[in-house]
Formats: sequence, C-alpha cells, structure tokens
Amino acid sequence: MTADGCQELGRLVLSRTRTPAKNNSMPTKRACDILMLITLCALSGLLVLSIVGAFLGTERAGDMFTSVPLMVFWAILAAVLLAGPITFAPLRRDPGLLAMHAGCVLVLAGALLGTERGQWLRRLLGFHVIRQSYLRIDREGYSDQLYDQNKMPIGRLPVSVKLDALRLDAYPPASPWPMHIVITHMDESGELQRHSQQLTWSLGKWLDVPETDMRLQVTEYQPAKYEVDNALAEPPIIRARIERAGMGKVIQFSGERRQPNTWLSLMSFYDNPTDWMRAGTPELVLQRPEPMPKNYYADLAVRGYDGEPTHQTVSVNNPLRHGCYYLYQTGFSDLNQPELWLQVVGDPGWPVVFTGFVVLFAGIVWWLWIRPILRAISKSQSKAKIDTCTF
Repeated sequence: MTADGCQELGRLVLSRTRTPAKNNSMPTKRACDILMLITLCALSGLLVLSIVGAFLGTERAGDMFTSVPLMVFWAILAAVLLAGPITFAPLRRDPGLLAMHAGCVLVLAGALLGTERGQWLRRLLGFHVIRQSYLRIDREGYSDQLYDQNKMPIGRLPVSVKLDALRLDAYPPASPWPMHIVITHMDESGELQRHSQQLTWSLGKWLDVPETDMRLQVTEYQPAKYEVDNALAEPPIIRARIERAGMGKVIQFSGERRQPNTWLSLMSFYDNPTDWMRAGTPELVLQRPEPMPKNYYADLAVRGYDGEPTHQTVSVNNPLRHGCYYLYQTGFSDLNQPELWLQVVGDPGWPVVFTGFVVLFAGIVWWLWIRPILRAISKSQSKAKIDTCTF
C-alpha cells in the first residue's frame, strides 16, 4: 500500500474515534429517555397480557384482546414501534432492528384487520369480508349462500361447495363388551318398564346378579376381532356359570354381527314361566360398544370462478382455506345425513400477519447471525490494512 493510502486510512480510523458533534435538530436526551420508558412499559404490558390470556381460554381471550382499552393499547404500541426508527438514528441505519420493528407493526396491523372491531379499517382498505357465518352444503348441488347464526342469508362465498361424502375415523371399540341384567316390571299405570344395570365382572370371580337371587361366574371370554376399518370380524364369546336355588348351569352366548345387542333369557333357571315373570323376566344382554370417534372427515367438491371443481377434504382440525376464508367442520351425527353445516370464518388480515412474521424473522436472523459475521469480516479486513501500513 502507498504512503498516501496509509495516511488516508489513518485519518479514517481517527475520524471514527472522535466524538461526533452535537446536532441540535436531533431529539433531546430527555425525550429519548421518555420514549424508551414508554417502550419498556408497553412491552411489559404485552408480556402480562400474554400470560393472562393463556389462562382465559380462546373465546374470553379474544374478547379481552379486542376490547376498547386494549385496542388503544395496541395503537400506542404500534406508535411506539414506529417512533423508534424516527427518533433513534441507529435504528434507521441497522436493517435488522428496522426489520424487527416493521415486522411487529405488520403483525399488529394484520391482527387488527381480522378482528370484529377492525371493520372500519377493512372498509377503509376496501375489504368486504364477512367475519363469522355458516354455509349449508348437501349432496345434490353446489352452494355459496352464507347465513348468520339465525340461518338468515347475509352474503355469498367466493366459491361454491358441494358435499361428496362423510367419513368417520374411530378408535377400536372397548373390550370386553358390556354385559347387563335387564328386569321388566309393570308400573301402576299398567305399562311395562325395563330396568337395566351393567354387571361388573372379572374372569373366574363370582358376583351377585342385581335384583335377582342368582349369582354368576364368567369362566371364559374370547374377545371380539375387528378389521382394519373397525368392522366386526368375529363377535366375542362368553361362557359363564349361573347358580340359583341350589341349581347351577353353564351358559354360552356370543355377540351378533348385525344387531347391537344380544339377548339371553334366564327363564330356564326358574321352575315355570310364571315364576320367571314374577321375578321380572330377567335377561342377560351383551351390548356391542360404539367406537369412539377420532376424527370427522367431509369430502367436498369446490368450484371456483373457472367452473372446474377440485376435490378437498376438511376435518375437525384441518379447515379448508380459500383466500381469506376458512371453512370449519365440527362433526356430524350420521354418515348418511343429506346435508352438513360448515362454519365460515373470514380473516383478511392473515397475509399481513404472515408477512410481518417473515420480516420479523428476517430481522432476527440479520441481528443474530448476519450482522456479527459481516462485522467480523470488516474488522479483520481493516486490521489487515492497518498492519501493512507504516506511519
């Protein structure tokens, strides 16, 4: 390096070590301290609100965060985040800090845009989105009519939807199958009333049968076998010994493939049908357990502006999204039911929130990784240049 180059580099290093001249146009130290204090208070309040909202539940937390006092708080927080780069010059010169501030502001703006109280902002920006509504679909044709909670028409969906099929994913039924004793009595009005009570039995142990003078011991139980889709392959088989009035018999009965309940009359343990009827016509019932639902699926055909339908599936935890609309399916009672109601939630702010998180993450990456690497490279280069100079 030439002598002139070294002298120029030395002047540059000395200029960086000098105290910068005061700029009367910059905000005073007192104003900066006040802004910093407001920022710390706002961030502390945000931390407290996040903790409180975690214990309130989704609905109550949503009402709290969209209340008028907190809307004022969000506006103050956004103003503080915007005032930071304007007040402090280092924030404007640092891309990472600037991106983190801008990302937080975008997240707040997007969240406000998607709330009920953000209707005025949506109208100002030209977003005509129905926040909460319901869509009735069936197997006959496509539908795009939206209804309120009173089933009154309030608008239309940008796409039309038709129901193709309903599917249920369930856990395997419980084992063993429940066994009941059923007693039939005639009430005062002359009508027959059945009373059922489940028997809590264990293999090899005797138990007293409720409302009778019998006792029962299950000696063998062969559990039911199921297919992959929980369809019954083989019903269970029960062998038991029943004793009454010094008389004991071994019985065997199994579940039915097509019937939910299997009935076994205990009349043979009585001397005659009259005694059996006086005892309440006791019967044993083996009940097939219902499978516990794991998830509900609805296969839909969705037709957009081009008229070409696409087939999609919605479930309880997997809504269908189109634009800023989400279609939620909360379950059904019958796989063969002809229609289904979907809950429709409009959220026009989600693209802004998503962009805000991307910008925020980019700022964090710059501040924690890229910035230190660039500083280390610049410092090593400067040191190498100084080492080659002789003053």
